Amino acid sequence: MVAAVFCKRHTASMPLKSTRYAILFGAYGGDHLGDAAILGGVLMSLAERYGVSQAFVCSFRPSRTRRLTRQLDTGVQTEVIPFDFLRILRLMRGSSYLVWAGGPITNRPRLLWRNLALILLARVFRVPVILDRIGINEPDNILNRTLVRLAMACATNISARSQSSARAVARLSGRECVASADPAFDYCRSREGRTAMTDDERRRVDDLTMRPQGTILVCVNARPATRASRTADFSRLLSEFAHGLSLFAGSRRTRFVFIPMEDEVDPGRDIDAANEMANYLNAAVDFRVWRPAPSIDAMLRLLRSSDGAVTMRLHAAIFALSQGVPTLGIDYSKTGSGKVAELFEDRGEAERVIRIQEMNAGRLTELLTRLVVEPKGSSNQDSGDSWRSPAGTGT
Repeated sequence: MVAAVFCKRHTASMPLKSTRYAILFGAYGGDHLGDAAILGGVLMSLAERYGVSQAFVCSFRPSRTRRLTRQLDTGVQTEVIPFDFLRILRLMRGSSYLVWAGGPITNRPRLLWRNLALILLARVFRVPVILDRIGINEPDNILNRTLVRLAMACATNISARSQSSARAVARLSGRECVASADPAFDYCRSREGRTAMTDDERRRVDDLTMRPQGTILVCVNARPATRASRTADFSRLLSEFAHGLSLFAGSRRTRFVFIPMEDEVDPGRDIDAANEMANYLNAAVDFRVWRPAPSIDAMLRLLRSSDGAVTMRLHAAIFALSQGVPTLGIDYSKTGSGKVAELFEDRGEAERVIRIQEMNAGRLTELLTRLVVEPKGSSNQDSGDSWRSPAGTGT
């Protein structure tokens, strides 16, 4: 209660500073390419809106976060540091902003306590706190709800990455919240014409995209069913997903490329989903897996050369949509309306989502045909099934 009063008393009167470095925290340490792209978009925004030229990113696994952030090109000098309160305390004295950016506010009390402690430390040093385009899972108990409300009470600025998250913030904080597109959109769109790939990645993209004339290239992403928290429904979803791809490929020449968003360093990652799906696919299906996970720029280049995408991960969908790729989303939330569904609903494309409860091979094939094949057929009526991809990669 004392903390809440303190935060409310200081938030309204505290002006945003005009000096130049920020401390960032969020879901860093268990990163994937989507987290890196979020960070890139946030850094670009901080530079543009507040003149930030340097940032310190707090991570509970710094080496992992460094691997991903090295590929970012934002104009902001970035250093990844351990989530160590003594070190952060020294940095906080001269910091311009504390920014919660990356990953949703989740129902994990330990993480909420840690993040709230950091926010309260910022208030002691009169450092403005920015919650930048956050997602939020509705708190599931009184403790989590209290911690989230305290964090929001201390925030100088709050924005959300979806209309649903904005409504949740308004309910919990009693203040208006603006909904904006996920920061990863900003970073991915900024990479158009600025591709930075290794020679190996360039060769890999060429190998995956070069295909016989008339062959459709569809990028695929899925999450594995091997996590303990997942149920038999998840395995059924992957099975139906794979059978739907087999049906689609059975009536037209198709190449599927699985795009992992995570490193292969831990079990239960995207590569495990690729292996699970491969077991269900018809042996004749052209199904390829990019491993290890590509860089952001390499994945975007592949997507720009594709004809469509089917994705389960939120940020796999964002990567595809940011490049104008026709995209079908699969929402795996048990509630029936998770963050993937929210993304497409906010874009006015709710018909491009299949929820886990509705998933079956026939429906996936029907929607993918409607999304990828029919628009091409209507604009290439003279060429039958021999149309070439927009990127002109047919051979």
